[in-house]
Amino acid sequence: MNEMKIAEKILKYSRKYREEHFKKYSTKILLEDPLKALDFMFGRVFYGGIWDTVATKEREITLDYIKNYPFEKIIEEMADNKFESKDAFSKRLKLKGVSNPRRGKMVYDLLFWLSDLPDNNCIKFSLEEVKNGRIVELFNFLDKEIYFIGPKKASFFLRDLVDHFKLEQYMKPQHYLYVLPIDTYVNQFLLDLQLKQKKKINWYFDAKIIVNWCKKVDISPINFDQGVWYAYYYNYALLD
Repeated sequence: MNEMKIAEKILKYSRKYREEHFKKYSTKILLEDPLKALDFMFGRVFYGGIWDTVATKEREITLDYIKNYPFEKIIEEMADNKFESKDAFSKRLKLKGVSNPRRGKMVYDLLFWLSDLPDNNCIKFSLEEVKNGRIVELFNFLDKEIYFIGPKKASFFLRDLVDHFKLEQYMKPQHYLYVLPIDTYVNQFLLDLQLKQKKKINWYFDAKIIVNWCKKVDISPINFDQGVWYAYYYNYALLD
């Protein structure tokens, strides 16, 4: 197998991924509109590496509810500790069609976080954290403090944030661990290319494999992750 040709294919599918999943979100609007910024984040933390119709529907229901409340009032009530409890909010979303109560609790935690941020903008805040070398701290916060996000969805959000705002220049090599969501598709590619032997996903070990291979073929590990996921999700061949 010609690894350079494989890398070229990965980059092609990475571009397709960005065309499809970034086109609604200009960097300008994400920095100016906190609700649009939250929607961008929902597009990562509602899924965790897969794009299913149930998650999409529940994301839309949740966003509509927040818009109509409206968003500014939720933030104000959160800041003043006057908003309803996490369980009550989750049950309210469930009545509206969000069947997974864990998503409701996750959204509640995100809104509470936003109420404490400058401009209530998760993108603007996260952007500054990455630029100031605090990507690990941001990852740990999302992973540990926001209910139901966990490491894969936290890295999914940070991967696309870093790529969309061209922040790789602020990252150290060890930071790639925190921007590489490794799901079954990415893991299968590593097995198919014989870069690993054990089928079980080992996040730290697999991320190091990705970083080393990408250095060898001179592509970004972030674009690798996007491109491989896109190709395997849509059943496009990478190794032919």
